[in-house]
Amino acid sequence: MQKTFIGTQLRQLRRDAGQTQAEMARVLGISAAYVNLLEKNQRSLSVPVLMALADHYNVDWRDVVMDKSANILADLRNAVQDPLFAGSQPDIQELRSAIDYAPSLVQNFIKLHQSHRTAMDNLMRFGSERMPQELLTSSAESIVHDFFRNNFNYFDVLEQAAANLNEEWQCQPHDVHNILKHRLFDRHAIEVITRPVEKMNDSLRIYDADSRIIQLSEALDFQNRTFQLAHVLCFV
Repeated sequence: MQKTFIGTQLRQLRRDAGQTQAEMARVLGISAAYVNLLEKNQRSLSVPVLMALADHYNVDWRDVVMDKSANILADLRNAVQDPLFAGSQPDIQELRSAIDYAPSLVQNFIKLHQSHRTAMDNLMRFGSERMPQELLTSSAESIVHDFFRNNFNYFDVLEQAAANLNEEWQCQPHDVHNILKHRLFDRHAIEVITRPVEKMNDSLRIYDADSRIIQLSEALDFQNRTFQLAHVLCFV
């Protein structure tokens, strides 16, 4: 059974309730030390604690276990790649720490950056002859991110191709990662390895075509590792 970690969600739930770790522990019938370990993702969530959270804090258990940090990390990483922050971009670990310990600040920062991008888009659309060039500069990552956002991350041709492939493979969603991994190795002699964050130089994926090795960062969750394998498979 896959372990579930809810550190960020639990911390935010406790703060929303205006409670200390000791106060939350009394409500849940566990120790304050255990709450601390849960918030640090050093202990996985148990079913009794999940049920207690749902009962005492009037929340849907699905909202508690749903980890949105991967999407938030992608949005935050896109924001800090903006040329506005050139030369001062934080690394992956710093971004994850911000999400864990200051989720509201991160959300507000992302909203602020999105508002900035919208304002810049409007300026470019309504006329840019007198605008300073550096003000109109956008990073390639920002442009790509906006393209997917504007299309609601949906492309019919890709969706149809994925549906056809799924029908051919007849597999469950949790099997896709292993199928892609074996397909890369069997058909293209490409090996997949997972490496610690500190060994990846702030990269989430490194593909060396000469050595035929895909390196994936441990910072990626299972879903995003699967996405990275599919992405490489499209180009080989």
